[in-house]
Amino acid sequence: MTSKLSRLCEAFIEAGWLAALIVVPLFFNVHSSRVFEPDKISLMRSIALLMAAAWLVKVINDGFWRAEARSGDRPEQGETETRPSLWRRIISTPLVLPTLLLVLAYLISTVFSLTPRISLLGSYQRLQGTYTTLSYILIFFMVLGHLRRPAQWRRLAYVIILTSRVHPSGKGNVVELRRRVSAAVGARFAPLGHPPETMVSTPTGTPAADDIAPAGRTRTGLDQLEAEGFARLRGRAVALVTNQTGINVDGRRGIDLLAAAPGVTLRAIFSPEHGLEGQLDAAVPHGRDGATGLPVWSLYGATRRPSAEMLAGIDTLVFDIQDVGARYYTYLTTLVYVLEEATRRRLSVVVLDRPNPITGLIIEGPLMDPDLRSFTAPHTIPVRPGMTIGEFALMVVSERKLAVDLTVVPLQNWQRGHWYDQTGLPWVNPSPNIRSLPEALLYSGIGLLEATNLSVGRGTDTPFEVIGAPWISAQDLADAMNEKGLAGIRFQSVYFTPSSSVYAGQGVAGLRMTVTDREALRPVTVALTLGRELVDRYPTQFRPEAIQNLLVNRNTMWSFLRGDPLHRTWSWAEAGRTSFLQRRASYLIYQ
Repeated sequence: MTSKLSRLCEAFIEAGWLAALIVVPLFFNVHSSRVFEPDKISLMRSIALLMAAAWLVKVINDGFWRAEARSGDRPEQGETETRPSLWRRIISTPLVLPTLLLVLAYLISTVFSLTPRISLLGSYQRLQGTYTTLSYILIFFMVLGHLRRPAQWRRLAYVIILTSRVHPSGKGNVVELRRRVSAAVGARFAPLGHPPETMVSTPTGTPAADDIAPAGRTRTGLDQLEAEGFARLRGRAVALVTNQTGINVDGRRGIDLLAAAPGVTLRAIFSPEHGLEGQLDAAVPHGRDGATGLPVWSLYGATRRPSAEMLAGIDTLVFDIQDVGARYYTYLTTLVYVLEEATRRRLSVVVLDRPNPITGLIIEGPLMDPDLRSFTAPHTIPVRPGMTIGEFALMVVSERKLAVDLTVVPLQNWQRGHWYDQTGLPWVNPSPNIRSLPEALLYSGIGLLEATNLSVGRGTDTPFEVIGAPWISAQDLADAMNEKGLAGIRFQSVYFTPSSSVYAGQGVAGLRMTVTDREALRPVTVALTLGRELVDRYPTQFRPEAIQNLLVNRNTMWSFLRGDPLHRTWSWAEAGRTSFLQRRASYLIYQ
């Protein structure tokens, strides 16, 4: 049986040859002007010496002239295990004898050289001597003697691929390859473990919306602020972070209301992704508001945070944007960045709360891994967190310990089980491709698929209500998905041609998804079930690895890619649910 020390030495040796592939090509010395980069050679020599030292420790530990039996090569019952001598294995391995003869030739030529020192160590400029050649050969022997298991071969192949950029025109892009390789590595080497047993996406204990009698029209934070006569902003120099959704119950813009508010000085406007009018699907330029003449600073262009120049002369930031209830919708990240910059510059922040359009009742999907923050993963919350944007602001300030003066102006006449169409508020498209409440609900799950090679309906009249690709058999897929009995949704075959995004101008076949029971529907479950069906049916065409872009939970994604039963993947997805509910409870404003 291999000892713990031997296994440690083997791991160190493998790390050595991987480091030789990754680190040596990247290493450089800014203080050196030598043309042939001998510093790389020095590093490679050092790695070779460390590998040799680990090998010696292993050989001494295992028995100097006896080779350890190969892992998995066990004798049959009744047979005596025989282990070939180290020398016999050396001479019987292909290429070893010619390599040893090459070593001998180098040593002889070095001994009889006119300048033995230069022959051994190389010149100052190139370090091309026998020592360097022997280092290469030593690494070769280490690989030859220890590269045995399929997993080692795969790791070596992945490293070679990921550290190379070979393209005939020099314009190749390895992003997709890197994503697919890293997903394969994660799925293969992630610890299997046992996910906690959890109920998937159950309500949090509040009655369903149909059991709640709305107590009149909902009043947003902006409506409340207006009803107060903007008293809490009187004497303040204000910047407003808003877009087309920042309107009062009568449809008047918050920009115009603040600009006319007595005692309030509105100095600037900030716009999020899609711009002030919510029409752009690209980087948003700075501009100027036509009605007030105020500068409109884009937070989705060259910068995504308000800078010192933009905040000059301002003491209070007011945030008024309608969210859609999904973690990867970028308005949440814009809010986080506003809170962080306000902390740095000692500014006050006032968040005018708005309803969660898909209710604050249902929590679904995995928490993001904390180290995977990005513009679409702002904080450790589930895909569907069941919070308003004001409640989210309270959580971020507390959990990140931001020393900012935060005020949330709450909603009136809103309860957690209310859907947006029960509030009495006018619907305004929060972004170009969320045009209805069913689309907002479906987006909280189907949005996970849009980084893959599927069309999710962008460039059609019904984004996120359809998915498609040229290689899908529409009717077969619709039948298979309906047979799964997923609650709250019906699938129909559909054929469409998106005008933009994936497969623009190309006819595709796929599914139309119709919400039949919004209380029962779990969009994340639908998305992962659909993704698994596509993997099973189209293993060479569908590329699911990019689901991780928005899922950002390694255990769930690796379980999915491994082909685990779906109930096991759901368990991973819901693993942090209880702890999140406990965290979330402290910041809830509404019942």
